Amino acid sequence: MARGKASQNKYRTISISTVLVLLVAFSYYYFVYVQNKEVEFHEKAFRIIQKVGNNVQGKYENYVTVTRNAIKAVEGLSDRSYTLNQLRSHPKFQSIPLELEILSVENTSSSTE
Repeated sequence: MARGKASQNKYRTISISTVLVLLVAFSYYYFVYVQNKEVEFHEKAFRIIQKVGNNVQGKYENYVTVTRNAIKAVEGLSDRSYTLNQLRSHPKFQSIPLELEILSVENTSSSTE
């Protein structure tokens, strides 16, 4: 019987040691490795958000420039009796969105009054 208890204690010790080794390995993985990767993921996400923000700001600045140029072009036309359809077909306004054309026409008509 003493021999049975000795082998049972040996298996119990091996089992407990295995569980402890796995627990230490999992703890290291979770508390050290994953935490470092989490910081890297956050930094990468913020870099992406910053790039998207820069792209949106660039598009906004381009729209402001297009709007200013459209208004200058409308103000530079000698004959101010153009209709909206005539302005759309004018070569200077081929690439301007409809909303900006309407804004330009309204701005010109209000400045002539």
